[in-house]
Amino acid sequence: MTISPLIDLDNLVSPADRTSAWHQTIKDNYFGLDITFKSGRKPAGNIAYARFGEIDISAIESVAQHHARTPPLIADNADRLFAMILLRGSVTVRQSGRERTLHPGSLAIYDSAVPYEADFTDDEHQLFCLQIPRQRCDAVLGAGSHYTNVVLDEERGSTVIAAYFRDLARQFESLSLEHRAQMTACGVEFMIDALAGRLFGLRTSRRTGTSRTPSWTNLAATMM
Repeated sequence: MTISPLIDLDNLVSPADRTSAWHQTIKDNYFGLDITFKSGRKPAGNIAYARFGEIDISAIESVAQHHARTPPLIADNADRLFAMILLRGSVTVRQSGRERTLHPGSLAIYDSAVPYEADFTDDEHQLFCLQIPRQRCDAVLGAGSHYTNVVLDEERGSTVIAAYFRDLARQFESLSLEHRAQMTACGVEFMIDALAGRLFGLRTSRRTGTSRTPSWTNLAATMM
């Protein structure tokens, strides 16, 4: 499967239908959100999407808007987490009693089963969004809200991870389906291990207590 367009508001949707089309696309492919475009902003944006095994990856561009995942909307996707890797613009997110702002290169993991708000303040924001099975994170980080809305930034290697996914997206067409899935999964493990370092100071699994060698290292060695 290749990364394919889910929606292109600017070129494929009439102006009168853009707000409702954006809402419906988000709901159908991710989960329900209350979305408000900032005053005076015309709805605009596009989403490209692919699914590899258990992981969904999207490239999203849009204008300033506010998202709210409210209690009435929760219960449709409780087994999924999502990681946001910001490439352009800024976004302030409130979840798990924390308010954090992401800047280009920053990333964090959020829980769709817990209320949150996200305020995208820039008219040209761009990000990668990855939907990840909860058990992948819990196996390394332990279950709970302690790892949601914890920001990884440049000194924690976030820009390296952002560059990894940016380069991976550029190379998708030249990779086999098997390697697309492998490299996506490796990037997710890379991200989770970096978050473990941010939380615990060591890249170790809380479940096993054993040192983890990221599989992206092993895979890269086999490809050289």
